[in-house]
Amino acid sequence: MHGSELRVPLTKVAFDHPETRSEWKATRRRVRLKLSLWSVLLVGALTLCGLLAEVRWAAPTARSDNSVGGLIGGVGILGYVFALYTCCGALSRLRKARSILEAYPWRRFPAVRRLSGKDPAGVPVQFRLAERGEEPGRGDSSSADDVYVDDDGTVWSQSMSARNPLRWNRWNESMERGAWYAGDVAIGGVLALPGGSGLMTVQRRMQVLSMDRQPGRTDHERILAAAPGRD
Repeated sequence: MHGSELRVPLTKVAFDHPETRSEWKATRRRVRLKLSLWSVLLVGALTLCGLLAEVRWAAPTARSDNSVGGLIGGVGILGYVFALYTCCGALSRLRKARSILEAYPWRRFPAVRRLSGKDPAGVPVQFRLAERGEEPGRGDSSSADDVYVDDDGTVWSQSMSARNPLRWNRWNESMERGAWYAGDVAIGGVLALPGGSGLMTVQRRMQVLSMDRQPGRTDHERILAAAPGRD
């Protein structure tokens, strides 16, 4: 059976789906492994700096060794700071994704298309709705004003940003033939390939967030508050 033809699981929430839960855990392991490898590299770089410094003290004329050691140490520290920043961000997105997956069931979209242009928050996308005038899903805060109709009559959601936890600009073209979604279409949620793989977090585009002056809850809190069965 083709991936896009997989039926949405009938579990109460998406995280109860075994394949989804396994994919989430595997992604978290990859992030932790990346951070561990960078930690090992940092220790190795600092150790090498120490060895080269000892060589310089033993032979004061060995200035080149000292310069190389300082360069290695500086590159190692900068690389580790960057890895720490990216990995902590990925782990934060995964924690938020899990809370959404534990609040919403999977639903299926016929297609998700990538839009042209760039967004600092991720890949610009739109969800294809099944039919013209389709009602928003249960728990959605979207309305008829938030949808767009192509010349051929297909109906699409407003543009959003989808982000892979590890690489912000990674996109799987298979989603253009069908995808699963958990969350609120107008605010954000979690996107995946049919079957629960290739998890991506979804949020409103950066320019929309910058223009939103609405005080109070963050988008993540609003997504959870709009979940089925919650007031």
